[in-house]
Amino acid sequence: MRALCLAAIVSLATSQIVSAGEEMQKLINALSGRWSITQENADGGTAHGEEVWYVAPGGTPFVEEYRVKDSHGRDIADYATVWWDGASKHYSGVWCADFTDEGCTPFTVEWHGATIEMRGAYSVHGKHFRWRELFEITSHDSFTQTLHIGPDGEELRLRGTVHGTRLPGSSPAPTQR
Repeated sequence: MRALCLAAIVSLATSQIVSAGEEMQKLINALSGRWSITQENADGGTAHGEEVWYVAPGGTPFVEEYRVKDSHGRDIADYATVWWDGASKHYSGVWCADFTDEGCTPFTVEWHGATIEMRGAYSVHGKHFRWRELFEITSHDSFTQTLHIGPDGEELRLRGTVHGTRLPGSSPAPTQR
């Protein structure tokens, strides 16, 4: 009986790991690598830089490093991690930026066809905002990312559009960078 229970537990755990692996691999295949990016902001400003997506040691989480220089010469950076939450059967994430009151905030991730949607919220000087990013995967080596932001309780508005091109030699990788 003990062997039968152990076999059932191992089988269940293995199927959950495979499911998590499949879900994460889909995201890794879409975004992994170094991307040259150009950002056009709703206020007319621009930014140039890169996004780097890689799998952390141990296979999770999937990490994003965003680094750009804006049209005023300021360096801007933020970071995010994404993982598959096997208990609730969905992706979860944490986004970190130095201008938010919280430092880091949770967000959700969903697939809609060839589009990856990320949603979250943050505060700046006590004012609460919601955001939504859409990554439209236009090819293996390109994406268009739109960022919509709005004060809590108001309509989200387009604040920026990022065009990303995967850099040569930077293809999806199964392990860390």
